[in-house]
Amino acid sequence: MPVSNQVIESGNRIFMGVKTPSYMVITWGCQMNEDDSRQMGSLLEQMGYARASDELDADVILLNTCSVRAKPEQKMSTRLGELSIIKRDKPHLIIGVCGCTAERQGAALLRRWKSVNLIMGTANIYELPSLLARVKSGERVLAVGLPERGGQAPQVSVERAGVQVGLKEFVPAMYGCNNFCAYCVVPYT
Repeated sequence: MPVSNQVIESGNRIFMGVKTPSYMVITWGCQMNEDDSRQMGSLLEQMGYARASDELDADVILLNTCSVRAKPEQKMSTRLGELSIIKRDKPHLIIGVCGCTAERQGAALLRRWKSVNLIMGTANIYELPSLLARVKSGERVLAVGLPERGGQAPQVSVERAGVQVGLKEFVPAMYGCNNFCAYCVVPYT
């Protein structure tokens, strides 16, 4: 929402007159969760969002969590309670639950948490821009489900958004791959 003649700080970006939308991705779980969160952040940055410095600054908060262990789900529930309170004073805040917990609990999460706008499964990350557009139009969105057997979910390029690529990287081959890297058995399985 444009604001005239004011300096506004959002995450690490300062602009005259216009607040840059900001996001926060909170991750609990395994390496796949970490990689999925990185892809979500990359997509949001490609959409023009800046990383928020805290929850009060964020316009979009995505909780990405594992469902293999109980602890991440407990942390998610606690955080959803806290975010629900923030959303009372900040109704434009978009709250999403992502990852395996979203896959497993899907519609039940939407029923339980009226403050949640988006439930997004692991195979739906590349749809984040269109899912956010639906949320912004007033819809509460449930997007879960795995690609068909043999299908491959598109991977998000994290380099385009200026994300630093380090010495250790995650290679999410669970959706399949046909690159035939010398060290990998996935294309042969």
